[in-house]
Amino acid sequence: MDLTGKRVHHRSFGDGVITEQKKTTIVVTFRDGAKMFSYPGCFQTYLKILDTDLKEDVQEVVSQHEHAETAERKQRINELQTSISSNRRQEKDKSVQIKPFASVADFCQAYRMALSAEISFIRMTGGKHILLQEGKRIGRDNGQFVYLLDFLHLIHKIYSLSWQNQVLQTQNKL
Repeated sequence: MDLTGKRVHHRSFGDGVITEQKKTTIVVTFRDGAKMFSYPGCFQTYLKILDTDLKEDVQEVVSQHEHAETAERKQRINELQTSISSNRRQEKDKSVQIKPFASVADFCQAYRMALSAEISFIRMTGGKHILLQEGKRIGRDNGQFVYLLDFLHLIHKIYSLSWQNQVLQTQNKL
């Protein structure tokens, strides 16, 4: 709908005439000068069309615009929710699963095995140190991998890192 030349009213600037209309903007010339507005959103809040024959048509365009914006917002929200849930699933998949121990004796045995494996690994590699603290690997500093681990993760990580490195060294020797 072409509104060029139509009269409008703005509560602060008074009456004006639409002098230019593009797809998403209109320019209205008031006594104080020309002002640019977002179209058709400006008719929701700022401007009122003075031509009574066009009021219903403008309201229809505004309603269609509102409906399209609402649909677009819903689509963006759905995309963001999908992205967030996908990221959560990926993070969950990355987490380390630790087997629960049936007894304290089983825990102590696993702990002894992990320490033994770590000692063997350090002896075989010439004493390369791995700094372990609580949770997951957080980086590398001066040739050392830095981990954040809690106590149960510590046992699991020491054991699995030692075992993985022993397997790699065995493969390199072959």
